[in-house]
Amino acid sequence: AAFSSFGPAFGGAVKPNVSAMGQNTALQNTNGLITTGSGTSFSSPVLAGMAACLWQAYPEFPAMEIKQIIEESASQYDNPDSLLGYGIPDFNIAAQISGSREIFIHLPDEKWAYFPNPFKDHLVLKDLGDTFNDEVQIELFGVNGIKYLQHNYSNRNTIVINKLESIPSGVVIIKIKTPRHTYIQKLIKIR
Repeated sequence: AAFSSFGPAFGGAVKPNVSAMGQNTALQNTNGLITTGSGTSFSSPVLAGMAACLWQAYPEFPAMEIKQIIEESASQYDNPDSLLGYGIPDFNIAAQISGSREIFIHLPDEKWAYFPNPFKDHLVLKDLGDTFNDEVQIELFGVNGIKYLQHNYSNRNTIVINKLESIPSGVVIIKIKTPRHTYIQKLIKIR
């Protein structure tokens, strides 16, 4: 939009690094109705929300890697300029770039059972699928990307993880990695 600030930036950095719609952006007004508005304050939340979704899908990636992936997915990554920077990110491409590093599947309830949820000091995982004879790696992450736990298990269709008292209360991401797939699911930790 004409009211946006443009580059170049001090030190040769690309400015802006990426762009999003800031003019006639769909938004919810104070009455709860969908309307449109213009301003850089409307474009930033679009990118922030999409970045948060990408990071939620790949919680073990550090912030700078998420930023790099977003820039790599943008429409003019190979030829940035001072108007759009690297361009408009494509979060489908960003997910593909992230996925090329590791494939994630949201944990379907029919593959694994996990209980109790919310959990306090232990967690039980029951394999309802075909991974019983496989090596399984279990990891627990906070939504901030901090890894709380990593264990490997073999030839078990029930896995009990004890001594989880030290994990802070809140949303915890469980990652179950088998030779064929990596599953992720949100759980709730309580004190």
